[in-house]
Amino acid sequence: MTSTSNPGEAVRIADRTKQRQFTSQLLKTLKSGCVCAVENEKFAAYIATSVSCFQDPDSSSTKANILAFLTFLKSVLKVCLVDTSCEEASTTVCKRLQAWLLLLRKIKVQLLQALMSLINNHESRHVRHTAEDLFGLLLALLPCPMIVPSTEECCKTICQPISQHFAALKSADRLGHSSNLVLTTLCHLDNRLSKSSAKRVSPECITSRVVTKPSGHYKHYRTILMSELRSNWKTWVNQALNSDSDDDVFKVKTLTLWRSMVDIKSNVSLHLSREFVSTSTYLVECLLQDDHEETSDEAILQRKRLDILCEVFCYGSTLGIQSDIPSEVSEVAHKLLRQSRRQEFSAYAIPNVYTGMAGNHVVVTDENEELEPVPDLVILQRLSLIHLKAVALLVREAQCCSSSDESDSSVSSRGSGSVAEEEQEMRLIEKNVHEQFIKMRAWINETLGLHSSSSLISGIVTVFNDQVRKHKCQKRS
Repeated sequence: MTSTSNPGEAVRIADRTKQRQFTSQLLKTLKSGCVCAVENEKFAAYIATSVSCFQDPDSSSTKANILAFLTFLKSVLKVCLVDTSCEEASTTVCKRLQAWLLLLRKIKVQLLQALMSLINNHESRHVRHTAEDLFGLLLALLPCPMIVPSTEECCKTICQPISQHFAALKSADRLGHSSNLVLTTLCHLDNRLSKSSAKRVSPECITSRVVTKPSGHYKHYRTILMSELRSNWKTWVNQALNSDSDDDVFKVKTLTLWRSMVDIKSNVSLHLSREFVSTSTYLVECLLQDDHEETSDEAILQRKRLDILCEVFCYGSTLGIQSDIPSEVSEVAHKLLRQSRRQEFSAYAIPNVYTGMAGNHVVVTDENEELEPVPDLVILQRLSLIHLKAVALLVREAQCCSSSDESDSSVSSRGSGSVAEEEQEMRLIEKNVHEQFIKMRAWINETLGLHSSSSLISGIVTVFNDQVRKHKCQKRS
């Protein structure tokens, strides 16, 4: 019926169907590791047609066709992923597949432009997010076109300007895209690279195979992006901690990125992480509840801020076997303890939530509106943990200083006055720690509804014991 009344529309539908079927064929052949069954000319025509349609806002390409093509490109990049993570000097791939990768490498800039067009113009949120993820993967994994003999010079011409643009947050309306690009490259790809070598298998090609050497592009690009991010990190922090900004997507991704940069399990060295650790002092100021609203989004942001501080203090405490505590970690710990001495613990923002999670989460209705929310005990756990870690770092730092002085000179050479000053300083630290624990005990007992005579140890056990904590929440609700 449609073909009779509108032949042009029927032709377009037939073309879209053929394109979707060809994409399915490409995915099947790619999965086998050998693509010799597909001619290079057909593959080139398919890529050219798809890219031109994405750049044309009036294109009639359907959402299904676009998603199919994006999925195919992601599958192709898995080959680059395996090649990049390969520790050997070379790897073996299908010869025709290698030709495909060389073609994509030549048109890398056009592919990035097509993806950016989708990100900016497409009405489907799913398509935009998929294109954003693919943009970061394509930029990091696909080597740049060889416009000059040196690979590093090619990256400086293509990748570095793009990295500078996103790391500097020059696109105010695309902050989420900037954070997603950096997060994908510096965090998510590291996990994929560590797992890909274990899954690597040699393809069984029906015609011929070629031996290729890793290009080293990802390693060089990652170095460039890390350098740009460190140079602009304070801008990221100011934007992520800005209470007037309502871009929660950017805030969540930036805090996730921040945690990865200070994580002790990450591949970031202490030298490279100094900028990220030192700016954690700004997070201490965000823990108070003056400017926070009791919303679920704010609870998520507060948890992520506390996660970062937990990692920072954990990073310092793991260096306990060494002579010194990093100065950046020490500064954050001292600032937190100074804040808790000046302020009451009740000033910390602990939003009230309803018990349960996921499918068991309590939804307030007319029938159960008498239920009362309880303090977010996950946040209570982490607030307690960062204060305990900060105290541990303070004591460890004092011990390091004391042992260092003892190794420098004997007691007789230092004199009785120096020894007395050290003892007085240790007594002062002990007094401050004792006062800190008293305030912390009163705060935990009040928050959990425990008896005022309950000890700090009992309160800490209650906070971190799932069964006891659930019983207290149900009792209060």
